[in-house]
Amino acid sequence: MKHYYVYKITDIKRKKYYIGSRTSKVKPEKDLGHIYFSSSDNKKFIAEQKEKPDQFIYEVIKIFPHLEQALEYEKELIQQNNATSQDDFYNGRTRLPFNTVDSRATKYTVAYLGNLVRLARKERGMSQTELGERINASRSSIQRIE
Repeated sequence: MKHYYVYKITDIKRKKYYIGSRTSKVKPEKDLGHIYFSSSDNKKFIAEQKEKPDQFIYEVIKIFPHLEQALEYEKELIQQNNATSQDDFYNGRTRLPFNTVDSRATKYTVAYLGNLVRLARKERGMSQTELGERINASRSSIQRIE
């Protein structure tokens, strides 16, 4: 059985946050912060979670029956918190900077296509690294697209 969930990681020391979604074969409470430490491309952030687990709080915000619902809710939370442009969120480093996109329609289209790529990849059980290897792109490039 697959579990689809949206989560928040709080870095207590730096007062920074990360919002994400995850598909897992393991129950979320046994996955997040135990096996899985986010899809951030910030290697220091992930390494510190493993080295100093007491510095982080892991919160499963909501569990969903379908991947699409989890992805949509993650997107809503990121937009509500303006997480892609706030210094107190790790999310800002991995998202496409929409200020480089001209129109509202273009922004919507770019976001929509990124979500389609993410959905297709996750439905096939592929990691961002695996997809990157198949199309000769880096993991961070896949993250920016998504």
